[in-house]
Amino acid sequence: MLVKGDSIGLIACSNARPSRYEEKIKNVEGFITALGINIVRAETLLETDEKTTSAPQARALELHKLYDNEKIKLIFDISGGDLANQILPFLDFERITAANKPFVGLSDLTTVLNAVLQQTNQKNYYFQLMTLAGTKAVEQQNFFKEYFVEGHETIIETRGLTDFKEIVGKMYGGNIRCLLKLAGTSFWPEFKGHIILLEGFSGSYERNASYIAQLQQLGVFTDCIGIVLGTFTELDQKNTTLIESLILAAVPDDLPVARTSEVGHGDDGKAIILGHTITIRG
Repeated sequence: MLVKGDSIGLIACSNARPSRYEEKIKNVEGFITALGINIVRAETLLETDEKTTSAPQARALELHKLYDNEKIKLIFDISGGDLANQILPFLDFERITAANKPFVGLSDLTTVLNAVLQQTNQKNYYFQLMTLAGTKAVEQQNFFKEYFVEGHETIIETRGLTDFKEIVGKMYGGNIRCLLKLAGTSFWPEFKGHIILLEGFSGSYERNASYIAQLQQLGVFTDCIGIVLGTFTELDQKNTTLIESLILAAVPDDLPVARTSEVGHGDDGKAIILGHTITIRG
């Protein structure tokens, strides 16, 4: 996928990274540049001098610059938080379509990932690059090299929560809280005939129950052909079956539902393709 001499872009479309993250970012950059890959930073990557995130128009402009740069093959968003959906009205999707390059992000970037998919049909990746400087740094650096550089296929390990052999389809979704920000907008994904990925970081049992109820009321569970549940960090610390029980009570009995511990906010999270046909086994 990436070869020596290629460039990647780094950006924060959600909350800008505080300056204290500079050392971690440089650690990630050092590993990547050692592979012969160049890095282009967006000017809005870090907080402003006033300790705030740049305006949404400025973040959208920086994203367009990365899409327009022909040397950049992949755009990695290393942010998270709450602000990613602010940039959506300022995105030029014809420009993004013409650039035809994947966007990579996690969590709050669910809004941008799915909006780009809905408007351009381009595949994206659900992954957090900063895990390369986390508690599982060595494993994640090896994964980055194998997946994004050497192009090895990664099979996400899943277990069936319902009785099915396999489901084949394009995957949409991501963080459950952030996905629901798109409800009622033109950026809401078309789930009919597709697989939905759901994972979460914070949130009590009650909060996640309300998210699932909203998805049910939006008709997502009758439209989609299957669900993959990633990690739900806060809820799983209490009991990993809580989110499973909530989902199984809300979906049709014959809907394939699978669980994986390899996608989500964990420091060992793997990349999964959104908007591309994949196979999920029960």
